[in-house]
Amino acid sequence: MHMNNDTMSKNILTAGAIFVIAVFVYVCAVPSSARAVVYTSREGLSLDENLSDQGQNTYAPFSGVAVVRISADPGMQFGDSDTWVKGFYYYAITKLGFADVPFNYIVTWQGEVYEMKGGGQDVAPLVDWAASSEIGKVAVVAYFDNNQEATNAGKAGLRDIVSELLSRYDLKKEDITAVDVHLAPNAEGVTLESLVLTKTVDPVWADVVGQVREMSTVTPQSGTVALEGSVDDVSYTETVTAGQNFVVTAKIKNEGDAPWYNTGDHKVMVGTSDPRNHESDFFVTDEWASFTRVGTSTEEWVLPGEIGSFLFEIQTPMIPGEYSDSFELLFLPGNWISGTAFDVDITVEKGDFDLIEILDTETGYLNVRECPSSGCAEVGKVVPGDVLIKKAYQDGWYKIEMDSGDLGWVYGRYAKEL
Repeated sequence: MHMNNDTMSKNILTAGAIFVIAVFVYVCAVPSSARAVVYTSREGLSLDENLSDQGQNTYAPFSGVAVVRISADPGMQFGDSDTWVKGFYYYAITKLGFADVPFNYIVTWQGEVYEMKGGGQDVAPLVDWAASSEIGKVAVVAYFDNNQEATNAGKAGLRDIVSELLSRYDLKKEDITAVDVHLAPNAEGVTLESLVLTKTVDPVWADVVGQVREMSTVTPQSGTVALEGSVDDVSYTETVTAGQNFVVTAKIKNEGDAPWYNTGDHKVMVGTSDPRNHESDFFVTDEWASFTRVGTSTEEWVLPGEIGSFLFEIQTPMIPGEYSDSFELLFLPGNWISGTAFDVDITVEKGDFDLIEILDTETGYLNVRECPSSGCAEVGKVVPGDVLIKKAYQDGWYKIEMDSGDLGWVYGRYAKEL
C-alpha cells in the first residue's frame, strides 16, 4: 500500500499525540537463544532500508524496557497491522525526521509483535529521560491502539514481548513504571533525534500496565546461554629480555547474537584458562584486575560478527627460560565464551644485568634497607623466591632494584646470585 507524507501525517499521528510508556528495570544482560514470543522481524517487513540511518547507533545493556502507547486520529482506523506498521516506518523517518523508528518493538491492537529499530540486540532506541524522570537506558516497545481501548489481543502481545524481555534480562515484575511522552510532526529539514520520556499521569494507561504486569511471567536465563567467539589473531613479542614487560594483542570475533561490552557488572574480560581461574605468574600490578582477570576490549562494545581488540601487559619473569600461559574470554561473573581460548608462549633471555634470588628466612620476608647495615632504615620488604636485579655488593650486602624501581640493600646471607 502506497502512502505519501501528507497521508501518513493525517492517518498515523496528530500533532501533539501522546505516547504513554511503561518502563521495566533490569540487572543483567545475558541473551536468550530461544524466543518466547513469535514476532515479525525487521527483515520480514521488507522495509526500504535506504531510508534509515544506522551510522549513529549506540549499544548498552538496557536498564529498562518501555512500552509506548500510540493513538490514531479520531475516527481513523486501519484494517490490518502490517499496513500500519510499514506506514509508520516511512512516517517516522520522512515526516518526523528520525534516523529510524525510535522504538525497538511495536505491538498492535491485533496482538502482532514487530521488531522495529535497526541495529540488532541492545541497540539504543531514540529516547531520553526528562531530568525529573530519570530511570536509565531502556528498550522501547510501542503499542498502537488503532483508536480504541487496549484490546485483549493487544494486551496478550504486550505480555508476550514483556515476558521475554523480563526473562532475557532477569527483570522483576515489580520494576514496571508507566511514563508519558509528547511528540509533534517535525518541521521540514529538521531532524528529530529522540523522544523525551516522563512518568505517566494517565490512570487509564497505568491500569493497562498493571494488567500486563499481572499477566507477565519471568523465567530467568542467566548462565544458560552458550556464548561463542573465535580467535582471529594473537600477536606479541615471543623472545623477550628478563624483566622487560610487553603487550599482548588478541583479536577475537564475536560469534554470538548479543554485543560484548567493556564496562558494567557483565562485561567481557580476558581471564586465565587451562585451568580456568588459575593465578598467573604473568600478573602485572596496577594493570590486571586480579591474578585471574586480565583486561577487556578497547572497544566500548563489540557487535555480533565484529572483531574486538583485547590488549594486556605481561610481567616478564626475571629468570631466563621458556614460559607459557593460557587465556580465554568470559562474560562476567563466570560465563566462559567458547572458542576464545589462546596461549602466550615466550622465551625469556638474560638481560645485561646480574640477578639474585631471595632465600628462605625465619620470618618469611627480608627487609630492604637504605644502606648496607642492619641499623639502616627499612625501605621495603621482599619474600623468598623473589628474583631481583643486583646493582652492587658490599660487605656481605647486596644492593638490589625492587619491582617498584626503588633501590635498597638486603643481607647477603639470605640471597644467592643466579
